[in-house]
Amino acid sequence: MARFLFVLGTGPHDPSRPTRCMMIAKNAKQQGHDVDIFLTDEAVIFAQQGMAKHVVSMAGDEMSEYLDYLIEQKVPVHVCRPCAEVRKLKEEEFIPTARIQEGDALVSLAVGACVFNY
Repeated sequence: MARFLFVLGTGPHDPSRPTRCMMIAKNAKQQGHDVDIFLTDEAVIFAQQGMAKHVVSMAGDEMSEYLDYLIEQKVPVHVCRPCAEVRKLKEEEFIPTARIQEGDALVSLAVGACVFNY
């Protein structure tokens, strides 16, 4: 199986991008691939419990449907430390699979992975 890294930097102002990111990540996981998600910039807010419930794509599908599956499957969600700190986000507010990471983790995760950037 392949390794996939999904990098999401878009926040709720463009709901289709984060929803598609999680949809494709779910598809990859369902096909048996290794999946990691890295949240950066505005997307770090999606690490907070309940934030995905407010995101609905133009097609009408909900980001939380996909993210809930990824959480159930224990897909790691990496959260950019400086991006989280500037927004005063705390790890104790995060979804169960989310952890704060340094930027160099993104490079390590990308080595040998197919990278999708949203």
